[in-house]
Amino acid sequence: MTTLVTLETIYESAYQLTTTRSRIAANVPLELVAELPDANIEREYKLRAPNMIPHFNKQAESVYDFAIFNILQDLEVNINNEIIPVPKGFQKGNGHTRCYAWTDLNPSFVPKEVNVKFIDIDTPEQYKAEYYSYDSTEAVEKNPHKITGALRLLKIDMRSNRGKRGTFGESVRYAYPYDPKCWIAEKIGYFQDELPLVDKYVMQVDSPELRQYTSTLTSAFLIALKIYGEPAEQKQQLISMMKKLNTITKDNWQTNPHPNNPDSHRWDGAQHIMREAATPVLTKSGTKRSDFVNSVNFYLYCINNWMQGKFLTLMVANNFADCYSDAMEITKNQ
Repeated sequence: MTTLVTLETIYESAYQLTTTRSRIAANVPLELVAELPDANIEREYKLRAPNMIPHFNKQAESVYDFAIFNILQDLEVNINNEIIPVPKGFQKGNGHTRCYAWTDLNPSFVPKEVNVKFIDIDTPEQYKAEYYSYDSTEAVEKNPHKITGALRLLKIDMRSNRGKRGTFGESVRYAYPYDPKCWIAEKIGYFQDELPLVDKYVMQVDSPELRQYTSTLTSAFLIALKIYGEPAEQKQQLISMMKKLNTITKDNWQTNPHPNNPDSHRWDGAQHIMREAATPVLTKSGTKRSDFVNSVNFYLYCINNWMQGKFLTLMVANNFADCYSDAMEITKNQ
């Protein structure tokens, strides 16, 4: 049964709070909130809704509280140079998962009425600040749903399982050269041209040994594509290395030399990466920052040698100790 009251009526009679941009109302019919459009930059939430129902069933006081954005004029919100249109009117500010779970998944507990905080929004800056104040509590690498939401928002097509699930947050975090606390959509947007290439060639390599190092390899090649992405000839040279890594294995890396390498006792960067993955000596697969950065250092050194047409025998840690920090400086200043 549809209620006759409207959100406009409730908004007009809501209690004005301390600031001039917000007001609150109690006993608002849930159906009025649930039928509102989603926030335009909302992350993927339907996948996580079934797992959240047991938490909603506990009926903590917070589950009754919702934010509704009152967009006072049509806006254009810039997320890393991607313009997102936000139309005038009411839309959900938070509570997307709750609304979906309660209206589409038939749980045992569904409230009839909720509390609403209306927030007036007049500028793109206000819109982003208010949205992310509700949706920025979890670290990127622990929240793939935010990443999949950003991918959908920016229309980035990922084909690998890792890419589709958004489980590469740690890779992006280490590769991103600017403020690590910035919005995930901006981090993903920064790599929107590079991610499909890394997804195609690095996130689904043939070698099971290399797959153990997908996170660090993804970081290294996201960085490398920023450095060597132009001109087109240089980019193709880097992609040829990615293609080789996509198919090389521990059984054929020695018999798969670079076409410009006449010395069978020297190896190109892709061969060195495969050799290290098969028999780790210079890198570790641990979760510590020092281990992650050390691996990225090694991969960037191998990439740099590939790009310079250099073929090496053995490597030592001192050769690549500063490659990551140097690369971060380069990408910051591009």
